[in-house]
Amino acid sequence: MSTSNEVPGGRRSRRRWLLWLVLAVVAVPFALFAALPWIAGTPFAKHRIEAFANQILAPGGVAFDRVRLSWFRPTEIDGPTLIDPQGDKIVSAPSGTFSWSLWQILFARPMVGTLALHHGEVDIERAADGTVDLLQTLKPILKDKPERTIQVRLDDATLRFRQEGLADPFYADKADIEIDLARYPEPIAWNLKLARTSEPSGPGTMGIEGHIGHDEVGGPPRNAALAVKADNWPWRFTQPNLHATGVFTGSLAAQLVDGVATTEGDAAILNLVVGGGKLSGDELRQDKVALGWKVEGRDGSYKADRFTLDAPVATLSAAGVFPPAADQQAKVEGRVDLAALAGQLRHTLRLQDDLKLEKGTVEILAEAKARSDEETKAQGPGQRINVTAKLGELAATKGGRAITWKDPATLVARLDRSADSLSLDQLEVQTPFLTATGQGDVDRGIDVTATFDLAAVRDRLRDWVELGAVETAGQGTLHARYRREKADYQLAADAEVKGLVLGGLPVVETVRRDAVRGDLAVRGAAEASGIPRDWRFVSLLGKSGVDEIKLESTADAASPAPATVKASGRTELTFNGSKQVVKAGCDVRSNADAIDLGALALSVEPFVGPGGKFLPAAATVWNGGGRYDRKKDELVVEARPAADGEAVKAFAIAPQKLSAGGFRSKGAAWFEADLKGDLGALQKLAGLDAASVAGRLTGIVQGRQNQDAWDLGFRLLGHELSRKAAKPDAPREEIGEVEVQARATLAMNARRLDLAELAIVTPYVRADGEGTIRDLGDTPDVDLKGNLSPDWEGLTRLLASKVEPNASISGQAFPWRLVGKLPLSEATDGNLPETLDGEVGVHVDQADVFGMRLQQTKVVVRVKEGQVLIDPIDSTLNAGRLHLDPELVVDKKGVRWLHLGRSSSLIDAEINDEVSHRVLTYAAPVLDQATRVQGRISLDLVFANVPLGGEREGVQTRVEGDVQFGNVEFMPGPLVDELIGVFRLERRPLLVLRDPISVRVLGRKIFQEGLILPVGNVAVIGVDGWVDFDKNLDLLASFAVVPPKQNIPVLSAILESTQLQVPISGTLDKPKINGDAIKDRFKNLGDALLETTLGIGGGGLGRLFQGAGRPRPEREVFPPLSGPDDELDEAGDDKPAKPGEEPAKARDDAPKGPLFPNLRLPGSLTPEERQLQRETRQQRRLDKRAERRARRGLPLE
Repeated sequence: MSTSNEVPGGRRSRRRWLLWLVLAVVAVPFALFAALPWIAGTPFAKHRIEAFANQILAPGGVAFDRVRLSWFRPTEIDGPTLIDPQGDKIVSAPSGTFSWSLWQILFARPMVGTLALHHGEVDIERAADGTVDLLQTLKPILKDKPERTIQVRLDDATLRFRQEGLADPFYADKADIEIDLARYPEPIAWNLKLARTSEPSGPGTMGIEGHIGHDEVGGPPRNAALAVKADNWPWRFTQPNLHATGVFTGSLAAQLVDGVATTEGDAAILNLVVGGGKLSGDELRQDKVALGWKVEGRDGSYKADRFTLDAPVATLSAAGVFPPAADQQAKVEGRVDLAALAGQLRHTLRLQDDLKLEKGTVEILAEAKARSDEETKAQGPGQRINVTAKLGELAATKGGRAITWKDPATLVARLDRSADSLSLDQLEVQTPFLTATGQGDVDRGIDVTATFDLAAVRDRLRDWVELGAVETAGQGTLHARYRREKADYQLAADAEVKGLVLGGLPVVETVRRDAVRGDLAVRGAAEASGIPRDWRFVSLLGKSGVDEIKLESTADAASPAPATVKASGRTELTFNGSKQVVKAGCDVRSNADAIDLGALALSVEPFVGPGGKFLPAAATVWNGGGRYDRKKDELVVEARPAADGEAVKAFAIAPQKLSAGGFRSKGAAWFEADLKGDLGALQKLAGLDAASVAGRLTGIVQGRQNQDAWDLGFRLLGHELSRKAAKPDAPREEIGEVEVQARATLAMNARRLDLAELAIVTPYVRADGEGTIRDLGDTPDVDLKGNLSPDWEGLTRLLASKVEPNASISGQAFPWRLVGKLPLSEATDGNLPETLDGEVGVHVDQADVFGMRLQQTKVVVRVKEGQVLIDPIDSTLNAGRLHLDPELVVDKKGVRWLHLGRSSSLIDAEINDEVSHRVLTYAAPVLDQATRVQGRISLDLVFANVPLGGEREGVQTRVEGDVQFGNVEFMPGPLVDELIGVFRLERRPLLVLRDPISVRVLGRKIFQEGLILPVGNVAVIGVDGWVDFDKNLDLLASFAVVPPKQNIPVLSAILESTQLQVPISGTLDKPKINGDAIKDRFKNLGDALLETTLGIGGGGLGRLFQGAGRPRPEREVFPPLSGPDDELDEAGDDKPAKPGEEPAKARDDAPKGPLFPNLRLPGSLTPEERQLQRETRQQRRLDKRAERRARRGLPLE
């Protein structure tokens, strides 16, 4: 029983298991099928869908954040985006809906699907080559022949359409867009409804409709249509140098049907304003410009039923067939109101500033009519063309007077044209400076003769137009003959100008020629009517007494480009006052693979003869050759060495190799040039001293075009540079290598240069910079800045090797900047324009040379409104206060000077042995080789003038001032020891200087007077004269006995007259004291003592006050300064003391009075006389300053 009970239970278990298995087999596919929409929305499926779409649209693509599918509801998409090949978003929206459900996508596939994007953004760009990124992205699917229609709808979107080269895009802040990517062969259609809601002119609307066939995409369309209708739509056209604004209202339509184009429209632009750099700051304003047309075109011919342009300044109308057909009619009529145009574009037309044009018109009429019936019977079908143009009487006021252009300028041309012939029945041109006539036909020859007067051109125009420095003169004739010979034509022309003058040209001076003649010949194939079809041969020959130009070129029938070009030329021009002979030539040959540039040559040599050199000199020559590879689109030009034995010179700077390419790729050209030159020759070419700095130059210039911009690179190296030494006989001073490099981007349309890097590297300083230069042209706007970084370690090594081993200097980098407009024409005279500001400086932490320690000094040079200013300098020098007030001045002769006035001073600087040996020796020779020197000195400057261009004849450094000694103690050196020995005085271990001396520097000589050296209790030595920088001496030492403080009648007079003078020559290292002069001085001293004693003994009271002894010739220690007295402002006003501060000359620590106040040496001055002399000089300078200000019309200070 138990066994029978188990069997049925097992069977039921197996059946249940089988049942569940069957249910699972059925349920799992059903569950997977039901979950398929959820699976498609997972990130894995999202990436797979994007990859599949990107394969279809490559190189473009799509992207979306999320997709939600349903079996029976439309598909929802989050963040749908269409991406162009460059990765930019073309179409994007927060959300979208596709009308197909998952069931329809997989199984039903309806004929129409709709993709709706909500609140999207459309950003389309048209490149300079005409390609549109939207069409380029969709091209893979637009070229297909789809079987279903996809409708794209964007509601409440924004639209931006950008055109490369235009600054402002076309923009709509509300756009409803419908695009039908219809099934083949139905056309692709679009309908855009656009609106602008926030414009000053009010709301504007625009509708754009059109269609194009699938087969037309990517090529010239033969079937397409476009219609535009606008109402109050804001219109803008913006380029860097031209812009226009207005309001567009009207409609236009264009249609292509099997290649036949028709277009018509009626539109107007209201409140038109045109301006920009091309109009030289002018603005053309027109209330309304209306345009209407209806034109049909086929096979290169256009039939205009109507064409009208109506504006306040001009009108134009046209009707008929263009170009004129042999049996059709055409008419063009136009008129320009010159007075209205000149009133708004006076700078563009370069009218004189005080000219106001009140009357003037230009009228043109061109009319083509079919031949009459009688003419048609006699000559066949044809056409008569009449052209007339006239410049009506001009009337204007200029400076309050009326002027007129009485002789009208007229043009009359009458032609007769048929399918196989052309004749010129009449040609007449009449102007005050040009007359031309012509007549004939293509078989017998059409002859044109003209005469012109270049001087009359200038004379007629100069009252009306601003010609600047342009000067023209010469009378000329022209004769041309055109003739058909079978299937070819020939054109021969010759011209001659006598008394040619061309002045005001850039670079070269005025060109004058007695006679110039030119001959031109052109041959080629002719059309059936006789007009040129192409050209096969051209030759040009021009000659004058000193000029010659030859050119010959040929072309193949298959290509209009030249096949060969051979040219040579010779002329005489004047550069920088030097007459030169310039020669050039080339031989170019072209084939299907390349263009060979052979025999490229340029030479410049001095002219030999009157106005030039007496003897021939070597020519400056550049020879080279090159090749343009058509397949690589690359040009290479290389310099070639001169022939052996040819005595020639290289150009100051010239390319050694030039590579360029990308000519056929729009906006992708490039070049690279290797340069080589000579710095001395380059300076000579610029009119500078060629010997001032010399050396070799090498460099490289690179450029790569990126659409309308150029990425530029520049690097220039100066090798083996040296400069002329200060002494004529000294060897040149080596500078080392200098490097200049820059990287920049040049925007051609924007006329802007963005300087990313600028570096100037010299052995001892580096200048870095960056910035922008806008409005490139005659008046660029500069904004540059950077840092000036001296190489302090290198400068220390230089000072240690050139000056003294212990010299050192350290400091910091300092910023520089240059800002403002730079009118290049105003900068040619050497002065900076008033529109320019700048700043540069040097920051020295410490400098130690010859025992002089300078600390924390800033030298800042500024440019303010074109004036170069130097900030006051305050520092410490050997613990003394240093104050300088430098300024740059220019004298009557144009010499530039660095000027320091009376406010500049040095107060209480400490001195030691090294300072006295190396510096003070020149002003106080008694300190030469002195030891144990200590004390303080001060400098009261009267003026200092240092020429910035270096010293030369008539231009020397000039300095005048007083040196104050503050108890300067020292052990005497050899010069003082020898003087003490000569005068047989007692040697003292320590001497003291207290009295001030006056110093004057003239060129390389330092003059001084007033030096008093006490050598005992009752005797002193005075030293006057000069020492130059080569240590040569011309001194006069005076020995005197100090008179008593109280006047003793006999003794005082004797002591005052007891003086001994000794001349000193030679050098500081080897001074020479004249022994014979010493004997004479002792003899004279005895005579003087005797005469003084007898004079006093005889009761000569007057002689007692006048002083005894024979009269002595005065010694002029200070020579007069060379050069005009009033050319420089040599006196500056003393600066007033600050509140709470005593004046500089009344300090507590001022030097004490003279050691011997009653002592007066020959030629020396008392302190009172010295002060009076300074006050006299000061008053004289103030008077001259007032005189100069009065001559300039400036108020007195």
